[in-house]
Amino acid sequence: MMGVFTIVFTTLMPQDIPRFHVFVLCGLLAWNWCAGSVMGGVFSITGNAHLIKKVAFPREILPLASVISNGINFVLACIPLVAIAAFSGIVPSPLIVLLPLVIAIQFVFLGGVALILGSLNVYFRDTEAIADVAILAWFFLTPIFYSVENLSPQYSRLIYILNPMASIISTYRLIFYYQSPPAPEFVLRMALQAAIVFVVGYTFFSWRAPDFGEEV
Repeated sequence: MMGVFTIVFTTLMPQDIPRFHVFVLCGLLAWNWCAGSVMGGVFSITGNAHLIKKVAFPREILPLASVISNGINFVLACIPLVAIAAFSGIVPSPLIVLLPLVIAIQFVFLGGVALILGSLNVYFRDTEAIADVAILAWFFLTPIFYSVENLSPQYSRLIYILNPMASIISTYRLIFYYQSPPAPEFVLRMALQAAIVFVVGYTFFSWRAPDFGEEV
């Protein structure tokens, strides 16, 4: 995918972004974690009906397990990202120590989303079809192959506020690509957004979990 986007946006539709392959890879890896966790979260309860009906265990483990497994893939994928960046002339900076913080924020955010969607799909099976379409729309509304700063100011600010993944991907780029420290207030807002989503997701999931055995 990095190769496809690089060919399209450096040859067919050129963008003024140096080392575009590193730029887009930073976004793609974080997005893959997001997309895998969201779709895995949707099916986490209905796809494990045999466990829900027979075994007593904390139900929230199922959607969170999807986020964790995709998160492990992301962490492993960061190794070739660092190698590709170094080969392209972007030597890792000490800012890479901030990576665990950003990973933790993304995990909290995706955990909340997975908990919400996993619960909804138990009662509304159309959630699966809606998620398929929504994830594609979300992909294009997230700055993966373009920079938010290239948008008009009112839209760039709106994207950061309404789309937590835009803030998360931009922070990864600051660490890996621009090698510039993120603003503390930016990280704080990002963390608060993630925490709110997780609290809402966990509260909703805990409320509906006792009925999962009957519904699935």
